[in-house]
Amino acid sequence: MLQFEATLYGSSPIVSSQGASDAYFFYNSDFFRYRETIDGAIISTETEAKLLLNPLSPRYAPLKASSLPKHLGNAVVDPIELESCGKAFIVDGYVDRTDGDAVLSYLRGKYGIADIMNLTMTYLSGTIALPNRPSGS
Repeated sequence: MLQFEATLYGSSPIVSSQGASDAYFFYNSDFFRYRETIDGAIISTETEAKLLLNPLSPRYAPLKASSLPKHLGNAVVDPIELESCGKAFIVDGYVDRTDGDAVLSYLRGKYGIADIMNLTMTYLSGTIALPNRPSGS
């Protein structure tokens, strides 16, 4: 579910001396690419659901004001609200999203934070089998 969300928003974790937040539209994303047609998306698992609002859509305001977000309560992801609360960054200008340095420079200028860095996260897992030996041997 998190991977779908990150793909739709093109988000990435960002760290600075002021803390850590997600940067929406850091990478190329479906919400940016199809902003004229995709207003939002519902993603879910068997036990959880979220409504992701696309703030770049020309119909963002009517969708946000509709009854759907009201029914989902805290399960609504709204990057504009998160940004206004200081919990997210938004790359909303025209910058080459394939150039990480250009995107970071854009964020530094927009927010006035000099030490912003991208913290790319990956999911790694590993297991090892150890022989079952009696203690003392």
